[in-house]
Amino acid sequence: SLTASLVQAGRIDDWWLTIWPVIYGGQGAPTPVEGEGFVPRAAPHLQLIETRQVGSELFLHYRTVK
Repeated sequence: SLTASLVQAGRIDDWWLTIWPVIYGGQGAPTPVEGEGFVPRAAPHLQLIETRQVGSELFLHYRTVK
């Protein structure tokens, strides 16, 4: 919920995400931003800055669009 609060306050400018070739799911699965979520109009929009692939992992760098 800390991340959700920081996103809502406009305090996160950059996102670094890693995609692993393993699928987790279900109600208890972790998410990048927990909490109540965002309606589509208020959801943060991101611009892809950089990608890097190492083996089967994909590293993504996004910047928040203001």
